Amino acid sequence: MDGDMSIGVDLLLPFIYEMEKGADVVLNPISSLLPKSGRIDSVSVAKQFLNVCLGRKDLLSDSLTAIPHALSRNAVKKIGYGVLAVPPVAHARAVRLGLSILKSPETVDVITSNRIRRGNTGLGNRVERLILGDHLEALHELMKDSGPRLWFKDNVRQRDFENKGEAKDDQYERDHPDL
Repeated sequence: MDGDMSIGVDLLLPFIYEMEKGADVVLNPISSLLPKSGRIDSVSVAKQFLNVCLGRKDLLSDSLTAIPHALSRNAVKKIGYGVLAVPPVAHARAVRLGLSILKSPETVDVITSNRIRRGNTGLGNRVERLILGDHLEALHELMKDSGPRLWFKDNVRQRDFENKGEAKDDQYERDHPDL
């Protein structure tokens, strides 16, 4: 939950029901509230990119960054209490640990009901920068295990030239004689 938002119990019950069925983490599926085309906010892009990096494209922009969400006692123990202070890191850890992560069957619209304040509006606002920084922290954690490319292959560079004993410039000139 968030301290400045009131969410009725009727909207929280679907999260609890999913937990009772055995889920470790239940997310609020707010991706359905995002624009289908046009400009999507940078925080939603960061959430989606993190999910792609985690191999969970199916989660779209849904993550522990959005409230409400539910965590089982098992999930909290495995993720670690301290990590919960940085929701994208906790989210990444939950995925990497193989915890059961589901979306609630009901969406709680926290986007339009979020209070507008000076610190959370406008491009590059304080809250946006904080959340983007949290996502960078989560990506940094992933890079510790996977390397700087986050399991993505490098299909652009032609590194095979380096080991053939030829100068790169000579090979380039042979490949592009018209230049």
